[in-house]
Amino acid sequence: MCTGCVSNAEALIVGAVGATSATVGLARRGIDALSGRGSYPRRLVAYQANADFLSALGHDPAQVLGAVPQPRPARVTAARAGALLAT
Repeated sequence: MCTGCVSNAEALIVGAVGATSATVGLARRGIDALSGRGSYPRRLVAYQANADFLSALGHDPAQVLGAVPQPRPARVTAARAGALLAT
């Protein structure tokens, strides 16, 4: 008998956790987009937390994680009214 088999209940639980995680991520991105915030502050906080953890283990964070995240250039979007008036 195989010991690596996954039961239906376990597969259901793993699928539910994955779907919940994806939903939370999409909700965060949607809230940020609606409020006009970028992902830079969240990426910076995550980088700093990971860098602190790696430093506590005796690793060089810059070597393991790479460079500190930089803010992305702001996207310039044309206003809908202005785009319609220009045509």
